[in-house]
Amino acid sequence: MLRHWIKSFITDTASRPESTLGAGNASRLDTEPGLREHLQSVGKYVKAQDIVDYVNRPEVVAKYGPSISICLKTAQHWMESLGYTWATMSGTYFY
Repeated sequence: MLRHWIKSFITDTASRPESTLGAGNASRLDTEPGLREHLQSVGKYVKAQDIVDYVNRPEVVAKYGPSISICLKTAQHWMESLGYTWATMSGTYFY
């Protein structure tokens, strides 16, 4: 019976389950208009810490809940996905 199931699984592509790996990984803050506005208001040299500070604002915590807090590495990934690039100034790294 197992052999029959395996053969039908291999030949019938419609019955194969699709992988959801990587699907639905959009963040709640991807659509947050205040995030981009905040980064633009910071000035020319924006740091990943600016995103962490924004997420910890009382109005953002009230909107999304306390589970929205992020680490610095996550903020760095967000900066890259938003199109920011690295630059150095006096030995300090900025986006």
